[in-house]
Amino acid sequence: MEADMEEKHLQAFGYVHGGVFASIVDTAAFWAVFCKLDENVGITSVDLKLNYLAPVQKGKLIARGRCIKLGKTLGLGKRRLPAVKASSLHRGRQP
Repeated sequence: MEADMEEKHLQAFGYVHGGVFASIVDTAAFWAVFCKLDENVGITSVDLKLNYLAPVQKGKLIARGRCIKLGKTLGLGKRRLPAVKASSLHRGRQP
């Protein structure tokens, strides 16, 4: 999942809004799990935990998702945003 940050993604103080981060990491985890499912099965996110560690003002956010576990009723997806200038942007997990 990739998104170029533009002025429309910024909050009032000029930093990327936390909701943009949350949407990107949720989408990366969703697709990592969804691609492992049978053709006629649907899913939705049931939990999202995110800790913001550093602000971003511009550039491209890239999230990489990975399916950790797929059970009968829940799938566990994990994702990461690669560090920018050696600084992690967030930590998150999603059961």
